Amino acid sequence: MFMSNRVFDISDIAKDVWGVLVGLVAIQFVGESGSIVRRGWKVRQKRITDYIKQPFSLLVLEIVFAYILLFFSSILSDSQFWYQVIAFTLVAFVIAFAIIHLSQKKRFKIAFIGVAAIIIILQSAFFIKYRKANIVYNSYALTVYKGIPIVYYDILIHPNGTFRLVDKKHAFNQRDMQFFYHHAEDILLIGSGSEGKGGKGFPEVRETQFVFNHLTERGLQIIVQRTPEACVTFNRLKNEGKNVLFVLHNTC
Repeated sequence: MFMSNRVFDISDIAKDVWGVLVGLVAIQFVGESGSIVRRGWKVRQKRITDYIKQPFSLLVLEIVFAYILLFFSSILSDSQFWYQVIAFTLVAFVIAFAIIHLSQKKRFKIAFIGVAAIIIILQSAFFIKYRKANIVYNSYALTVYKGIPIVYYDILIHPNGTFRLVDKKHAFNQRDMQFFYHHAEDILLIGSGSEGKGGKGFPEVRETQFVFNHLTERGLQIIVQRTPEACVTFNRLKNEGKNVLFVLHNTC
């Protein structure tokens, strides 16, 4: 059925896969009264080929794969990133499967725990050191915010300092503008990438412009700069106590 303002993107595939797996779980644990776990809840198997032979193990791995696919496709939903979604999903799934399988052996389990502990300690130390800072470092495909390294993906930093990964794109649509109107009160700062290829979709093509926010009934200042310059501007505005919503395109 045709729906206005609805377009297909890669994340629709992942959502369909996730829906199928939810249906399988419902069938196995409701319709079949949990027959899939009558042999036990064991996920890890001694041999790799056994994962295919054990329905419960296979279902768990399918859920892990679907979740990873859903994660990457939701922030790389544009069709131009389809190959990256596939590559990132396969690599992440192989790593997850290796951890699940190899953690049966004591030495690997200790190694995994040790590496995880080191990462947590180092990241905690960097966050504590730079928690009062803003953008600590920026280069192509790497931004360090409050001591937290963010690789490749685009970032949205709210005025209160919290951040999240957002859908990577070069041009904003009407739905994006509605989001900006809801969350940007005074200043919307856009980092358009290291080469300035992003940040498109606004009424005018200029570094600074003003639009009327019909939700707040106030003017909204929009600043579009290349990401390195935008990071410097963001730090300056935050030091001045300004209310800034920052969208950072982390590549070109």
